[in-house]
Amino acid sequence: LLPEDKNARASVAYEAETAFVKGTFTKREHRKQMGIFFGKGKKNSIEWSVSTGLAQIYALRFKYMNTTGKPLPVRMQFIDSKGVTLKDDILTFPETPDKWKMVSTTTGTFINAGYYKVLLSAEDMNGLAFDALEIQ
Repeated sequence: LLPEDKNARASVAYEAETAFVKGTFTKREHRKQMGIFFGKGKKNSIEWSVSTGLAQIYALRFKYMNTTGKPLPVRMQFIDSKGVTLKDDILTFPETPDKWKMVSTTTGTFINAGYYKVLLSAEDMNGLAFDALEIQ
């Protein structure tokens, strides 16, 4: 047996159904996973309110599905409780015919314990769906 890794950080999942969603979307189940499915419409976005316990760089993993047949660029913003944007980046979500997959990024810099918002937005998110955001 391997010794327990004391440095392993717990991972916390935030479901898409509990996020704040704007634009054209439906909430439905796919492969036993409830998700948010975006439709045609400008200014679609999904925003998770998250909290962290330690000052460190965190991994952000988005469980998504892209049925458009092409990679979709989406703006990802990591915002602190005072409204200051700590990271503003474009994430590309590759196509995933009929399957949930993961796209990973990080907070980019050390962040303190506290409350944050993770905002994904794009002019066109038609065909993109989210199941959860995992933070580790």
